[in-house]
Amino acid sequence: MHLTKDFAEATVAKIRAAILARGGIFWGTKLDIQRHMMSASLFRTLFLHPNIQGLKLDRAMIDILRNPGGTKIIGEDWHSDTTHVARPPMGSVLCAVDAPKYGGDTLFSSQYAAYDALSPGC
Repeated sequence: MHLTKDFAEATVAKIRAAILARGGIFWGTKLDIQRHMMSASLFRTLFLHPNIQGLKLDRAMIDILRNPGGTKIIGEDWHSDTTHVARPPMGSVLCAVDAPKYGGDTLFSSQYAAYDALSPGC
């Protein structure tokens, strides 16, 4: 599927339903910055992070970099993106530009599944 601004509303609705049902989707294609931003904007107005300055090209796009020998890693431990804001975004659109051959994994967990698996309690 090629990403285009001309997606029919029904197509966007199907993609959104797949995201909500599965917790995420993969495009399976490399996107340039413009297509990356366009794909994210199909689902909601782009989110401006209150604590991290975005790129000069577009404030909604955040570069997460780790230089060789660097010790600071954004989100190194478990974290939940922007759940602290009044209206958190629907999700994130990630693009690995230069990933290591091993390590550097991004793992996802479903908080819906975790909640559903809780015991009934008191």
